Formats: sequence, structure tokens, C-alpha cells
Amino acid sequence: MSAEDICAIGKLLADFCHYLDDGEVEPWVNLFTHDGVFNRPSVGLRHTGAAELQSFIEGEIAGGVRGVHLCVNPAIAANGNEGQATSDFLFVYQLPARPQVVATGRLIDVVHRVDGDWKFAERTMIVRMMPSVSAMTG
Repeated sequence: MSAEDICAIGKLLADFCHYLDDGEVEPWVNLFTHDGVFNRPSVGLRHTGAAELQSFIEGEIAGGVRGVHLCVNPAIAANGNEGQATSDFLFVYQLPARPQVVATGRLIDVVHRVDGDWKFAERTMIVRMMPSVSAMTG
């Protein structure tokens, strides 16, 4: 695994958050392979392929989810054109009283190099902590 691959996969992890937070639909969808998967088992959803990924991200943006996603503690491994990454995430949102972390968890990624670029073949988001609705609104 080269230092260039580690940096490129790290950039992929960061771009996911940046594009989501900035509402950049097409660049976000293009972070995935053509048949890429975004799993969210905590809410029972799985988005597969560009059309489903685009529908998901457009719904998130239209729904006003415009906080800050942070991806930290990446552990990256690659061999040839395939790799894995595991990282932790935090989602910070502006609540009435103050900004607050509203979700934390783990991201488990399978990545593939496609035409020289690293892309998500599968990204699984495991939510570990979320405050209760009353804590978020009170």
C-alpha cells in the first residue's frame, strides 16, 4: 500500500462529508462505483446504484440536513485496486440552544480503484449514539 493510496482514500472519506454538508449532489454520488452501496442498518435502509444514491442525497439536502459531518480516526488498508477503511463519525447540528453532536458511530468501507480514482464500493454507517428527541428539542 503506497502513501499515495492512503492519502487518496483519506481524501475520499473527507469528500463524502464535504459534499454532503455543501449539498453537492453529483460529486457526492460520483464518490461511489456505478453499483456502489450505502448501507444504513440503524434505519433499515440500503441505497444501491447511482439513482438510489442520488435520490437519498437529494432528500437529505431538501430535508434541511445541513450540519457538519466529521470523519475521524481512519484506519486504511489497500492491496492493488481494492481496499478497506474504518473510521468514526460525528454529526454536529445547530439546535435552538447551541450546536450539538446529534449522532456518532462507525463507518466501514470497501473501496475500489476505478480508472485511477478510489471510490466506495460499499459504505456502511453504524450509528452508535443518538440523543433522544426530547434532548434535541429541549
